[in-house]
Amino acid sequence: MEKPKKDIAGYVVGIILVLIFLIPGILVAKNGYEKKAENDTFMETAVSLEAKCVNISRGSHTKADLKYEYEGFEYFLRDISVRKSTKTGETKTVYIHTDMPGLARTDISDDINSQILAGYAIAGIGVICLGIGIFAFVYNRVSPNGIYYRKKE
Repeated sequence: MEKPKKDIAGYVVGIILVLIFLIPGILVAKNGYEKKAENDTFMETAVSLEAKCVNISRGSHTKADLKYEYEGFEYFLRDISVRKSTKTGETKTVYIHTDMPGLARTDISDDINSQILAGYAIAGIGVICLGIGIFAFVYNRVSPNGIYYRKKE
């Protein structure tokens, strides 16, 4: 019986799948960790204030405009993601720097944690593809001819 030719198309597809999932997953998680470090630095020196929802815009994402006061001045924080159940007049906690009270934000740590988790999930798919590829490569080396059968005459 003639030895079958090697089919490298499966290896190429496997490498592409690994690259499609593993590299972006690592980059998404890395970006999440950078955002987390920046957010943690901001939150160390930030002061919390109560802000009032003055306007809600609903669409594919619910956004709100918030108004807060600091040392006799009114400030507005626009287009902040909020829950769909948020109503005009509700109060939300915002965090500001005392030397730059116009730079405010809400707590985004949950969003950052979700991004890091998503990065790990995407990279995990790449690792699974890599494992399947390594298994297939090793199996092909151990049993290069595969399993053949034919009808007995």
